[in-house]
Amino acid sequence: MPRIASAAACRAAAGTAAWVLLVAGCSGTVEASYRPPAPPAPSPTPAPVLATPTPTPTSSPALNCGPDQVAVTVGELQSEAGSRAVPLLIRGNGPVPCGVSNPVGVTLLDAAGQALTTRVETAELPAGRTVVDSFTAEKAAMVWLQWRAAPSTPTTDPATDCVDGQSLLLTLRDAAPPIPITTAVRACDGGTVYVSPAEADAG
Repeated sequence: MPRIASAAACRAAAGTAAWVLLVAGCSGTVEASYRPPAPPAPSPTPAPVLATPTPTPTSSPALNCGPDQVAVTVGELQSEAGSRAVPLLIRGNGPVPCGVSNPVGVTLLDAAGQALTTRVETAELPAGRTVVDSFTAEKAAMVWLQWRAAPSTPTTDPATDCVDGQSLLLTLRDAAPPIPITTAVRACDGGTVYVSPAEADAG
């Protein structure tokens, strides 16, 4: 026979918050389950506000300019203690800046336009001058060319040590077309030409 719980046992069972209560014999079989309260709904997390990047102004890239975009003016020849120097004023003729390497490329040419042996050495600018890597029509650049008109070693034969350039090719950057310039350069010490970095034109 099934066990019949007493009324007191039923009341005790009914008042207990147990995990699962099975009360038999108290008005039949009763199943009671403990259910904890539902957790609160999570608060909505605000979406992060992404800062809008401020566009930075971009300048036009410097071009590899050739004779069509550049005008070169040969300055006054200067002489001192067997050396010669001449300034080259380089100015663009368009709205986009032209790039210039330091040093620029120089190739001496003979009267027939054939390339002569040319050794380019970098000279230093005096203190206080500003080196530039580009120029425009409004802001020109200047490069100094310097060479020895006689061999630095007195016993050296000028006929084999010097080259007589009747003109030259000026290359502003490696990929730029060469710019022909008509100026005579008799460079000794194996055709050595000293080239200064491009500087801002102060004129």
